[in-house]
Amino acid sequence: MTEPTSVATGAVSATATGAVAAPFLAAMGVDVHALLFGLLGAVVVQCLLPDASRTLRQVAMLTVGGMLLAGITTPLAMSYAADYLARMPVQATHNVVAAAIGGFAQPIVLTVRNRLVAMFGSRKPDAAAPQPPEKA
Repeated sequence: MTEPTSVATGAVSATATGAVAAPFLAAMGVDVHALLFGLLGAVVVQCLLPDASRTLRQVAMLTVGGMLLAGITTPLAMSYAADYLARMPVQATHNVVAAAIGGFAQPIVLTVRNRLVAMFGSRKPDAAAPQPPEKA
């Protein structure tokens, strides 16, 4: 398989890949429209809040993860967001929610993980209670 050598060829290749993958993602229940706005949110947040310690690979993984999280959770979050943003058009609310989820995927996932660990982590019988750090 040949690699694209120019930006235009890369854009055409990515568009073709997306056009082929979109029906399959939609068939699996992923909201493709939210996926696109999740990408937009991830790109905007990565541009506005750059982290110098992140490598290009970490940024790419965070962007793809944000897109997938937005594509899957936007329909769930819309039931809550529609009440708060009742005066906005439904499609605009959908786009804002998808962009916010895609942009802030890392803090969302870490918060959910920490809450799950707090709920279920202490139920192990052999888990010791965390000790406060000693003062120096």
